[in-house]
Amino acid sequence: MTGAFTLEQGLYIPGESARGPWGENELGGGLITGLLAHEVERHDDGTLHPARLTFDMYRPVPRGPLRMTSRVVRDGRRIRVVDVSLTHEDIEVSRASALLIRRTEEPPGEVARPPVSTVAGPEGIAPDQWPGRVNVERFLENRSLRPTGGSEPAARWTRVSRPVVDGAPITPLVRAATAGEAASPVSNRSPVGLYFKNADTTLYMHRLPIGEWICLEVVARGSAEGVAVAECALHDEHGIFGRSLVACVATARNEMIGGRASEAPAAGASGAP
Repeated sequence: MTGAFTLEQGLYIPGESARGPWGENELGGGLITGLLAHEVERHDDGTLHPARLTFDMYRPVPRGPLRMTSRVVRDGRRIRVVDVSLTHEDIEVSRASALLIRRTEEPPGEVARPPVSTVAGPEGIAPDQWPGRVNVERFLENRSLRPTGGSEPAARWTRVSRPVVDGAPITPLVRAATAGEAASPVSNRSPVGLYFKNADTTLYMHRLPIGEWICLEVVARGSAEGVAVAECALHDEHGIFGRSLVACVATARNEMIGGRASEAPAAGASGAP
């Protein structure tokens, strides 16, 4: 299956299907975080675990050629820190910082833990239908366990169905980064739509996800004066493997319907203005 980006002469070229819901020339947020995570993986020697990834999405990322560079800023016995920069026409549009911790044996002793949250699996839940969304659903299949805007905290299963980079496998890290960015729409959508855009996403994971499906369950959310912060527990079908946290800014937006822009509530997010 064709990926969202093709790599040509050192540049990542987004295809038509990479277009996001916030504007005709703007990329979807999950594809940005997935692309940055793809670069982070180049610095894993097979013994490191990506415990924390922070994605700063401080500019809309245009649907044009993108250059990605990375460097190791700390390489110790137990910890490696990697910075990644994404640029368009020499202007940085997004960046990532990753904390990689070397795996070792679990220490002895029983540590007090909070109650374990469990969610029902994705089987038997009908796929979400978003009229007019002609691109994002090509890469993400969503099944709402508890719909946004309801009386209970929202929870939604997501599956990355196509590669982010053409020819590259959908690895567990890329899958988590792509799906985890949806903490913004899952937590911020109301019965009248979504009017918050995430300026960042931070993933904390004590292990990588197993299998294709990832569930985002809202565990905390608040907003004031147009600023919202939210936290989602990240589940796979074996249990919780981490957290996704977002900081969001109130934003009017354009919904893409049939290739044209029209004012409407949003169903996704990709970078603050």
